[in-house]
Amino acid sequence: MANSVKSPKTKYNRSDIKSWIQFGIQNGYINRSTDGGKNFEASLNPDIAKENGRWVTPFVFDPVNPSTMYAGFRNIWKSTNTGQPGTWVKISDLSNIASTMKFITVSPANPKIIIAMNDQVVYESKDAGDTWSEKTMPAPLSAGAITSWAFSHDDENKAWVTIGDFGATRVYKTTNGGTNWVDISGNLPGIPANVIINEKNSPERVYVGTDIGIYYRDSTTNSWIDYSTGLPNTIVRDLQINYPAKTLLAGTYGRGLWKGNLVGCSGFTATASALGVLSFCSGDSVELKVNETFS
Repeated sequence: MANSVKSPKTKYNRSDIKSWIQFGIQNGYINRSTDGGKNFEASLNPDIAKENGRWVTPFVFDPVNPSTMYAGFRNIWKSTNTGQPGTWVKISDLSNIASTMKFITVSPANPKIIIAMNDQVVYESKDAGDTWSEKTMPAPLSAGAITSWAFSHDDENKAWVTIGDFGATRVYKTTNGGTNWVDISGNLPGIPANVIINEKNSPERVYVGTDIGIYYRDSTTNSWIDYSTGLPNTIVRDLQINYPAKTLLAGTYGRGLWKGNLVGCSGFTATASALGVLSFCSGDSVELKVNETFS
């Protein structure tokens, strides 16, 4: 989150931002709360947009300026005022709207670069959504096959994509803005890859969520490494990183939300003392105090 977010009419400070919640329900009904979830209001939905969203309608925040949001229905919509009702503007007039958008991603290295994709076409903007063009992709990287697109945090020309098919090719990488792609699937199992994410301030480390768990690789490894210990043998649909907590969050298909440490995040051993009454029954609570100081 940013320290402050400004709009022409409103200024938000940190205490405001930490109470924001933005969520969507099926078919594009995006709602927001500014009081930690006590009250919600409609942000954007098909009734407002006069367009359909898909079952899981994508919406993302600008990684540099989180007051800017993008949402994908049949076209792409943008709010520069934290998604407040009435602030959304349609920023595309796409000729191919046979299907709804399945994901949107914004480059952290250059947030003017945006990729949006439906089942037929990959769209690209290089001016924060002012103009859009169809992006040519080589086989087998068709819009219908690609399941996710992750930009590098450090280089706007570097990105990774995943393919949701069975077979030998599941992950590709580009270092020149998508002109050329290299297959880096290597030893990944021949099953669908559903999502990929790049860890910032790492040796080009990427995590991939597949139909049977999570794998990672970086510039120091020669292959993909299984990172699913403790995770159910299940389909992983979404990955997010909580950098302050140094944890990787995995959203699964039917088995809930899971978290684990990032690669290289070493744990620590602590000693604790019980406070108050030390005699208690099963089901009672006890307060513990960690004796060491950690920062």
